Amino acid sequence: MKIVKYLFLILVLTVTLLTSCNDDDNSKASIIGTWLLTSQTTEQFISGESQGITATEIINNQDNYSRFIFNTNGTYLLEYSEVSNNIVNTQQTSGTYTLNGSTLTLTYQNDDFNTVETNETQITNNRLAIINDNNDTTSEVSLKFVTVSVFEKQ
Repeated sequence: MKIVKYLFLILVLTVTLLTSCNDDDNSKASIIGTWLLTSQTTEQFISGESQGITATEIINNQDNYSRFIFNTNGTYLLEYSEVSNNIVNTQQTSGTYTLNGSTLTLTYQNDDFNTVETNETQITNNRLAIINDNNDTTSEVSLKFVTVSVFEKQ
């Protein structure tokens, strides 16, 4: 079933690359700037078997959004906002980041501990795909979630 996972990731990255290709030179693509979440898909695996892909509709307006801001000094801000029961709830997480090849490492304060999160990325001039691979170790069965979040540069 690992083959299914890797085929899924290759398919998502290929589609992302093909839909974002243009005449610009992508070799100069940079993570620096503001990125707005435009799509997200999640594939669930139980004991290594894919349970299918779930697409999440992304609604972006002044009250519903998720965005990353990556600064040149190695800091970032993740801001997300949603409306629930007519109340706007906005939250922010900030920290430091490093981008080593296609590996994005985010470090942030979580309660009293520093949390380090490492994800694979694909960056072009105007698209950033972040691939988050989570294993649920609290369950009696082997659960895994692979989420691909695609951001557009603002």
